[in-house]
Amino acid sequence: MKQCDVLIVGAGFAGMVMAERLTNVLGKRCILIDKRSHLGGNAYDYYDDAGVLVHKYGAHLFHTNAPSVMHYLSKFTLWQPTEYTASSYTDGKMWSFPVNLRTFEQMLGRQSTTEEMEGYLATRRVYYGRPPLNAEEAVIAQVGWDLYEKFYKGYTQKQWGRHPRELAASVCTRVPIRTTRDARYFNDSYQCMPKAGYSAMFDRMLGQHRAGAVAQHGLPRVPSVLSIQASGLYGTHRRVLRLRLRSAALPFAAVRA
Repeated sequence: MKQCDVLIVGAGFAGMVMAERLTNVLGKRCILIDKRSHLGGNAYDYYDDAGVLVHKYGAHLFHTNAPSVMHYLSKFTLWQPTEYTASSYTDGKMWSFPVNLRTFEQMLGRQSTTEEMEGYLATRRVYYGRPPLNAEEAVIAQVGWDLYEKFYKGYTQKQWGRHPRELAASVCTRVPIRTTRDARYFNDSYQCMPKAGYSAMFDRMLGQHRAGAVAQHGLPRVPSVLSIQASGLYGTHRRVLRLRLRSAALPFAAVRA
């Protein structure tokens, strides 16, 4: 510890970025500690015996509108362009989600138009005359009570263990609502996944060479950061994530030194 300039507690995204920047930009010697036995926090992933990449703590979907973020992370990974889609199971059937024109057409049982959906929402929205105070008000102000009850209330209580009235408005407003047939979960310019997984990217970020995934790309070496970790016990959790992988290249698809 006497040889340490900075002690960083927590080896999640924030801790590792701090360690990498302090080491490579300022020349500091960092000790990075975490209660878990791996890097990456909740974004940690690994390959199981069948060669399937598993997100141990639930799916982490990478998306951003910031070219600077893409430029920085592209030093440590190649990218797989990806579009994220989801479905909601309610009332005994699968629905297109987030709410979009396809969802509205499923409700009507026929094809519709953007104009018809916009007219429907205009008659259902609740206008408070002020910013919404909680997640319930935020959703009702956008889609009204019917869609709120069908898609948001139950899921929010299940996901967070709290009524939407107990959560900040931002919890639900980050989920888009569209009057087109665009069923993607996010609007961001960059939607992709680290090509060899998050853990491989984290290993490159801290200069730790893990066998296989990263070395095959011939990535430039990053100066080392001393990493000390304490083991912890956590149950395995899997979530199936539906991705649409695209072959088109991203502007920052190449690794940069």
